[in-house]
Amino acid sequence: MVRTAVIIPAYNEADALPGVLAALSAHVPDRDVGVIDDGSPDSTANAARAGGASCPRIPFTLGIGGGARVGIRCAVEPG
Repeated sequence: MVRTAVIIPAYNEADALPGVLAALSAHVPDRDVGVIDDGSPDSTANAARAGGASCPRIPFTLGIGGGARVGIRCAVEPG
């Protein structure tokens, strides 16, 4: 079975994530979502988890490229 993995690198996106995750759920129901919290000082990780996404947290800011690489690695590696 093929599943879609959606990787969202995020920094200080607690306010935007609920709407993004709700829209994503409505349009792509069979998917795995990972929000990569790129060291956000706000509640990005909590908003991601509340929206049903897994949320690995990077303890410091790597930028969008680093966040995307972490997300890809989490999507393809077991566990």
